[in-house]
Amino acid sequence: MLRFFLGFFTAFFILAVGVWSLWVMEEFELLESKKLILQMVGNYPELDDLPTSYELGKKLGVLFKEWRRELEVVSDQLKYREEKLKKEQAALKKEKKFVQQELKKYEALKKKGATSKYATGALSPEEESKVKQFLIEVGSMKPEKVALVLQQLSERAVFMIFEQLQQRQVVKIMELLPADYLAKLTRSKIKRYRGN
Repeated sequence: MLRFFLGFFTAFFILAVGVWSLWVMEEFELLESKKLILQMVGNYPELDDLPTSYELGKKLGVLFKEWRRELEVVSDQLKYREEKLKKEQAALKKEKKFVQQELKKYEALKKKGATSKYATGALSPEEESKVKQFLIEVGSMKPEKVALVLQQLSERAVFMIFEQLQQRQVVKIMELLPADYLAKLTRSKIKRYRGN
């Protein structure tokens, strides 16, 4: 019986020393145990494709890691774009709210009697009527002088004056304007017409 236990412990000891030796060699990179095991297993006819499958599995593992990294990069880019879109949406909502408030102010002014399409919240109806009266006075000057004055004003002011005058007065003034300035006014009016 003692021989049996001595033989068993000897075999166990030899096995333990062998495993420990393989581990030490693996740690110090003296031996690649995985390759060795695959070569030994590859000698059996039933398992001859195991080394090839193992190498293929390693390559697939590397590819999957690369794809995962690429997906993480794309995911981060999408998150950044999503955050940017959310910020832009918030800005658009703010702008929409502001435009709606301004539209309400304009509608309220319009109901109070501010009929000019250039009326804004900056002028009260009395101030707007004074501006209209002044524009009528400018328009009632001699057409030659009005044509000279108009060339010094902004296009918007010119159109405001024209709105307050009769059509025949506007035609007389326009006949006295230089051709290039009149062409500029016409282009501007067309742009406003198309924009509205």
